[in-house]
Amino acid sequence: MGLDISAVSNIKIIEFVPEYDEDYDDGDSPRQDYINPHFPHAVPEDWQGEYVIWKQTSRSKYHGFNAGSYSGYGLFRSTLAQYSMDVDTYGQGRGEEFEKAWEAVYEAVDKPFFEVINFSDCEGVFYGDACDKLYNDFEMCRADWTVWLEAETPFPAYERDYFVTKYDNFTKAFALGRENGIVSFH
Repeated sequence: MGLDISAVSNIKIIEFVPEYDEDYDDGDSPRQDYINPHFPHAVPEDWQGEYVIWKQTSRSKYHGFNAGSYSGYGLFRSTLAQYSMDVDTYGQGRGEEFEKAWEAVYEAVDKPFFEVINFSDCEGVFYGDACDKLYNDFEMCRADWTVWLEAETPFPAYERDYFVTKYDNFTKAFALGRENGIVSFH
């Protein structure tokens, strides 16, 4: 098990529904994705419902990748938080220090990658302005991120390469998402 990311550009939204609709569970287009209500910063305010049903168009492009096991993705996300917010969300266990680390994340709404750091590690979608903002964050910080990984983290070269590959995959995903597309965590 782990976290997969799918991004599709130029989608057509069909409707919003309040519960999972088994008519759309075959994985083909049209398809449905969960709108995670705990992270309203990921979608437009006017999105109503638990699920968005959408389909690809003739102009759609696709990019998908595995973001890692849940712990592997957690380490990647924590590394992004260390880079952009100077907060360690991974190595704190589950006590008071862990709670303080996440409180610092919640307050860092103006920092790069906030939307993806403060998002579910299992299910939900990004659309619209959130995709545009995250694409710009990933694009703008790319050179500095790779230098920082080498200089400021204890990771060996193969792990740094793994993080750079994940970073580049997220950049591609949000590039598609910003083109009237959707980025789905599943």
